[in-house]
Amino acid sequence: MIEKLQKSVWFPLLLSIVVHGVLLLTLLQVKVLGNIFFGRKTGNLPELERIEAQDKERRETFIDETSALDTPSLPPEFGGSRISGLEWSDSEPSVEESDIPPSKPAPEPLSSPLTDERILFNEERKAMGPLLAPGKQQDESKVTHVDEKPGIPLSVLRRKLDKEALETDAPEPESPAPAHSLPGLFEGLPLAARISFPPLPPFREQKTVAPLEGELDVALELFEEPATGETFFRLTARVRPESELRRLPKDNLFLVDASNSVSDEELRLVFRTLKQIIPSLPEGDRYNVILFHMREINFSNRMLTWDEMDMNRLENFLKRPDRAVLTNLSNTLRRTLKRFPGSPDRPMNVIVFSDGKVTAGKSSVAQVTSNYSNSLQPHQSVFTYNIGRPVEVGLLKMMTFLARGYYGDAPRLDGGQSLLRSFAHRFNAPLLMNCEAQYLTPAVSEVYPRQLPNIYRDNTLRIYGKCERGEEFVLRLKARGLDGLRDILVRTNLPEPQDKPEIAREWARGRIYQLSEKYLHGGGDENVLDRIRTLSVRYGIDVPFDVSR
Repeated sequence: MIEKLQKSVWFPLLLSIVVHGVLLLTLLQVKVLGNIFFGRKTGNLPELERIEAQDKERRETFIDETSALDTPSLPPEFGGSRISGLEWSDSEPSVEESDIPPSKPAPEPLSSPLTDERILFNEERKAMGPLLAPGKQQDESKVTHVDEKPGIPLSVLRRKLDKEALETDAPEPESPAPAHSLPGLFEGLPLAARISFPPLPPFREQKTVAPLEGELDVALELFEEPATGETFFRLTARVRPESELRRLPKDNLFLVDASNSVSDEELRLVFRTLKQIIPSLPEGDRYNVILFHMREINFSNRMLTWDEMDMNRLENFLKRPDRAVLTNLSNTLRRTLKRFPGSPDRPMNVIVFSDGKVTAGKSSVAQVTSNYSNSLQPHQSVFTYNIGRPVEVGLLKMMTFLARGYYGDAPRLDGGQSLLRSFAHRFNAPLLMNCEAQYLTPAVSEVYPRQLPNIYRDNTLRIYGKCERGEEFVLRLKARGLDGLRDILVRTNLPEPQDKPEIAREWARGRIYQLSEKYLHGGGDENVLDRIRTLSVRYGIDVPFDVSR
């Protein structure tokens, strides 16, 4: 069959048709591919050319407008161009070849008319040469007896550098602290029985410290222990109602333990109280609510100011989450403070509602406190409020002791809502933050709390310590208020001792917690543990951890 077809007269015609058909298909494919890869770009060429022409026109217009600006003239000694009216004169100062070292060839001048870069170029070019040209005598009439250094004048750089950015505070010299003094900015001041107060040391903020007089009502009480003859004191300070100190706006973080160890009744009590506390926050305050168990659930990803529109969202949020069984208090505090660090210029109150029972993660007092206390910032304060039975009181109190906070408790559900609301109200109006104390009275020692909490309008500050009998008691406080750093001087006569053994007991509580911190965080030995046991038995104070282990 194939042989007959090849011998047929139609075979060449048929072969020619097939060949031409293949060629046509090949050309068609080439055209289609060309349109795909090149057709679109070719069609866009006119549009691209039009855009490029517009850009070029805008650049030329910008250059023309910039050149027409009235630029201030610079002194001739800067080597820059001079301006006469609106006409430019680009004449540069003559520089001989001998004035420029051969190892540093002068760069090509810039092409712009008069810019900061051109001025810098001229000054660098002048600075590369010697101070006096070879073979020339210095003109005495032009010599200025000012401490000027060769190089670029500061007035040239002033446009780019801020003078304040170049000024840094000199490091403060370290001096050993007296045994009775607390660390801080008041270290190294002289002590005497009759004190003439020295001027305040310089503060890093370089701001004036305004003294405060008559802003605090202060009461001093003494107790002399019959067995040892030691004298303990209690200093009670409260802001006077007529004080003109203004309230500091603050941040409020409410952390609610939603694990199964907290009963439904106690959790509902906290939720009802929060719905009353948050809308009544002072103006300028910010807030956020975090429910935690094994993980944290945030009401918002940022700190909020109260809006009435948030009430519906808040009511829907304040419910026990699903599968909220265990509690990981250690990681919760660390992660929360890292995520919401607050601002150093405003106090942050972190109120933790919990029973203190840690059922997941690090559970010991040492592990829980060390996980966040090392990174705690000076403006952050941790408050704990017990909402469960039974409760780990030692852990909750240790947390507040290390974080400049206070501990609260509602012993019964009946009336617990008003007690919780009253607890939050005590710390609603901070007046002074970052408080530091110096005791100028001789022989004052073992004062607690060492890190003073913030001073609030509706809260009472109590300080316990030991002192020797004398005629007067002098305390100096440095704190930050809304108007800047403030200096408070408390000076009162030492009263006669009273029969108030609770003063020594509260001092022993602070001493036990201070020694416990040292022991738990690796700074103590068996002798420290023995002192903790002795104080606990002698004054009847519970230790925040198990001393038998």
